[in-house]
Amino acid sequence: MWGLAKVAGSFQAVEGDATVSETGALQGTLVVDASSVDTGNKIRDRHLRSADFLESDKHSTFVFAAREATAVGEGKVKMSGTLTVRGQTRPFDIVTTVLPTGADTVMLESEFEIDRSQWGISWTRMGAKVVNKMTVSASFTRT
Repeated sequence: MWGLAKVAGSFQAVEGDATVSETGALQGTLVVDASSVDTGNKIRDRHLRSADFLESDKHSTFVFAAREATAVGEGKVKMSGTLTVRGQTRPFDIVTTVLPTGADTVMLESEFEIDRSQWGISWTRMGAKVVNKMTVSASFTRT
């Protein structure tokens, strides 16, 4: 039953930046404050911040660092880099949809699954999945 119940949540403190060179090379970082998790349930949020999950008292942020971007279809880009969660860094790729929103702005949207056990987060109750669906929307403005 626990694996069937969907829980939506978001992180309230996220920041990042990206640079695209003249040659198209990408460097970017998305930093998420692990303690800013909000599912609308304070008890659940406190548990998500605990050592069973994000361990936010020891690891205050998790970070996606993009180091390469490759076009993989019309309006889609695969960003390759690393994801650091709970002090552990692993290679990680995300396919994003690129949505131009103005002359100097672009929105990147991505939906993907993440196996949290790869970062040592394996707590589960009654057979719930350790794979979670994530959605990321990031807006970038040219400066």
